[in-house]
Amino acid sequence: MPSIDCDGIINSASAQSDASQWQQDWFVYKNFFLGSSLDVGGNASRGDRQGVFVDVGAFHPIHLSNTYFFERCLGWRGLCVEPNPSMHSYFQAYRPSCELVKNCVWSHPRRVVMSFQKDPIEAYIREDEAEDGVQDMGSSGAVKITGGGKRPEFVAECRTLEEILRSQNLARPNVVDFLSVDAEAAEVEIFRDFPFDEFDIQVVNVEVQAKNYYDLDNIILNSGYVKIAVLGGDHVYAKLQSALTFPSRMASWRQALAKDFWSHEAPKTAVALNSRAGGPAQ
Repeated sequence: MPSIDCDGIINSASAQSDASQWQQDWFVYKNFFLGSSLDVGGNASRGDRQGVFVDVGAFHPIHLSNTYFFERCLGWRGLCVEPNPSMHSYFQAYRPSCELVKNCVWSHPRRVVMSFQKDPIEAYIREDEAEDGVQDMGSSGAVKITGGGKRPEFVAECRTLEEILRSQNLARPNVVDFLSVDAEAAEVEIFRDFPFDEFDIQVVNVEVQAKNYYDLDNIILNSGYVKIAVLGGDHVYAKLQSALTFPSRMASWRQALAKDFWSHEAPKTAVALNSRAGGPAQ
């Protein structure tokens, strides 16, 4: 099992994380929690609360983990959401402060088949066929499995992110300090109907795909966050301190963009409505 140099990351400006793939844990810690009450200097006796993380698609307790540092080095607690049954015993052994949630996550409850056909390490929700009692996902978030041969697969029960967080008492007024989501192309479905205003989530790290990064921006940026970094294949969003105010047409505009980013409406400014090409009316 790999280890992590807690002292090096905390006390050195140049030390790197041995856990996360793109230094996501290092970046989030250095920019948001270093020197705060949630850092190693936090003290419960003076009222400092314990930091909270949620790791959706946790995969492995240490290897490529964005949250292991926060549990091991800062003493945070949290949720590790991972449907792969072959990994469950490892989480129970090596992540004692992480509550293991043995589910996949989707926009609504579903029972699915997850397959390693596309990737020998990480499982994807399979879209090509249904098995007894298992519903075909039929959505852009599922991955069409093609090609010969057959790799291992397993059946998983999907829950919504909202229901998982509520079941662990993580809705407002409680705080989730760091949410990491790496769900192998299911990220848009996870956030599609998520009620951000009912949860206090400070920093969000999401793995993105070439085909869904704009959809994720459309959802998360319009929910009161700003994108602060692109780390390899991940985007990092931070919560703004004040609520956003949008034009009255924003709701319908969001819906149109969600359906087809390449479909643009004619400009609706006062000048454009009374002129050609936006110039002075003749």
